[in-house]
Amino acid sequence: MKKTIILTILMILFSNGLYALTGTAHIIPEKVARGSYTETIEITYYPGMDSYWSNGSLEIIIPEEFIDLPSLDPGVRGEIKVYYLRGGATTEPVPNSNILIDGKAVTITAINLSANDLLKIIYGTKENGGGGIQVPYSPGIYYFMTRESTTGTSSFIPLDIQPSIEVTMIDLIKSANVTSVMAKNTFTYTLTYKNISNMYPVSEVKIWDTLPAGLNYRTASISPTTKIDNYLFWSIGTLYYNMSGSLQIIVEAMPGIINYGQKLTNTAKMEAIEGSSYVYREEAEVAIDVFGAKLIATLYVTPSSVILDQNFTVLMIVQNQGNYQVYNVSPTALTLYGNGNATKVSGPIPPYSYMLSPDMSTTFTWVYRATAAGQIHFSGKATGQENTLTIESNSTNSNIITLLIPTNTHTPVNTNTPLHTKTFTETPTQVITMTPTPTNTAQEQITITPTNTQEDSITPTFTQTKIPVVDTPTFLPTIVPTATPDALVYIDKNHFNPDKTEKIKVHYKVLEQGTVDVKIYNLSGEIIISYSKNYPYITYDYFYWDGKNSAGKIVGRGIYFVVIKQKSQTVMKKVVVLK
Repeated sequence: MKKTIILTILMILFSNGLYALTGTAHIIPEKVARGSYTETIEITYYPGMDSYWSNGSLEIIIPEEFIDLPSLDPGVRGEIKVYYLRGGATTEPVPNSNILIDGKAVTITAINLSANDLLKIIYGTKENGGGGIQVPYSPGIYYFMTRESTTGTSSFIPLDIQPSIEVTMIDLIKSANVTSVMAKNTFTYTLTYKNISNMYPVSEVKIWDTLPAGLNYRTASISPTTKIDNYLFWSIGTLYYNMSGSLQIIVEAMPGIINYGQKLTNTAKMEAIEGSSYVYREEAEVAIDVFGAKLIATLYVTPSSVILDQNFTVLMIVQNQGNYQVYNVSPTALTLYGNGNATKVSGPIPPYSYMLSPDMSTTFTWVYRATAAGQIHFSGKATGQENTLTIESNSTNSNIITLLIPTNTHTPVNTNTPLHTKTFTETPTQVITMTPTPTNTAQEQITITPTNTQEDSITPTFTQTKIPVVDTPTFLPTIVPTATPDALVYIDKNHFNPDKTEKIKVHYKVLEQGTVDVKIYNLSGEIIISYSKNYPYITYDYFYWDGKNSAGKIVGRGIYFVVIKQKSQTVMKKVVVLK
């Protein structure tokens, strides 16, 4: 917390011009031999950025171990000379009247510096016949403490980085004949070693070098005394004063060297002994840029479970995380693992991608059909062409998918079905017939005579019919996955640029009471951000993603996956972050 506050204050001061970095100073030579007595030391001062001097001052304190006192007297040991380098080139002497010496302290006053002006201070100049300066006998690092005051009224401020010189007896330099390398390139390291003393020899000189990962040793101009894998060791022996030598190491960059980083840094070491008193050690480093394509593959299966004879999808996302383009990127055949089985229906689609530039990605799709119950997952990788070299991605495994057997239940059905039946029955019916009969009386009498007549009639009857038991497949809701149509989750647009304050809106349907988990992943499977929400009833909801991770920082460009998980299903959507 304290560091954050201090950094914030410094940024405010920088932005308002209230504080600026100090200047810097460099010493030549960087190394001197112990006990040498004719050396000249040059200190070059570079003003701070946007720093303009007006009647300023610079103070340099020479280490006590240097026995020659600074002086303005011509021709004496330790004589001091000071020059302006106007524009970094034109020499302008500083008058002695502006140089004050007090013991080992040298102060230059009335300094006026413009942009690109430098100040050079020479300790032990031989310009007037002087003999230089005496170097300390004790090895080590010696600092020339320097303070600056950019105006005549400001106080002295120590430089952020103090100039120093190393007192030693040996020097080691490492170089390479290339500045960049790609897979299968061959190049040469050169190690130059030297005894910098003009008086004393050094013995038991040893040099060792551990080649960086990704390099194969081919040969060397001097065969190593010991070689274990990439560890090389040479026993040089004795180096007399001012004696030097060199050795070359020829190496080859391995395929996939980009996987070890985009900078190849190699450090060699040297050790020597002087008499029985001093052991000297030196290091030398050289860095080379590495170029190449780096394919990273990720496999994903969706949905997470299906019933037999249903289809599911396998996705392979391939990204070029290198700094060089790759051509003809294609997936290898997928390998299925587990106690279930599935048959490929189609894929990969597309069969290949012509080119992937750095940071670009592509997606390959397969469709499989579940054929045997169990749990399975897939493994695979991608290949491509880097110039004439075939490169491979990592071998990646998918998530597990469960293949389920549908469950059957017997449902008996009894039905009362009315049937219309035509039935003929004999029904006695009385029919009244009027027949006139003459009599001897004066009155007419009507006699009714019953007659039996048979007629047809239709009588509806209902018969109970039992329907046989019918097998009806019923799926158990706790184990059978629900289909995941796109309508359940949709995104307004699947690409956006958070640097332009753009965001995406993700809509989803809550299918049942319970918790909905939302997670956003990157291509490496890392969770970028996540949250959960509990719903008491079926509804619709949405959320916005502004392209930031859980720490509040905007993510890098590339492909990300929005995964929404409910009790009965998991839905994944792909989005692309642009820059």
